[in-house]
Amino acid sequence: MSGLPPAPPGLPVTLAASRVAPARWRAGVAILVGIIFAAFAALMIWRGLSWPIGLAIFGGGYVLLLGSAFSATVSAGEGWLRAGGRYVRTDELSALETRVTLAGTQIAMRDRDSRRLTVRLSDLTTEPALWAVVRSGVATSFANGLAADPRAKRLFQ
Repeated sequence: MSGLPPAPPGLPVTLAASRVAPARWRAGVAILVGIIFAAFAALMIWRGLSWPIGLAIFGGGYVLLLGSAFSATVSAGEGWLRAGGRYVRTDELSALETRVTLAGTQIAMRDRDSRRLTVRLSDLTTEPALWAVVRSGVATSFANGLAADPRAKRLFQ
């Protein structure tokens, strides 16, 4: 991927990144909320509410709709993983667990500085270079004594 996002301050350069789409249910909920806001604004204008207030109501729904429509970036470098505005040190993990949800398998990580990050497994594995960098960092944590649930151990080893 060209134009890799910058690394978190003080950490090595970004080695891999991937654009990920928001969860399908979030996009669906955002569309529904946008439609409700638009219908409410139209009703309020029809009932005699001033158009600036109706426009503000519609605008709020539209902003919610747009906010969920954009994809996020997951990036990683030597010893770190970032998703959105949060990051963890993958080479200094103190906890690692997997959760199976309706959205798929999620990986929850916590590092020694108590930073937490939860990402979908599919977001990491869509880009092989990203998955390799993350696995390398987690392997360092396992070598340093990371305790993880059995599913996470199988996934990363």
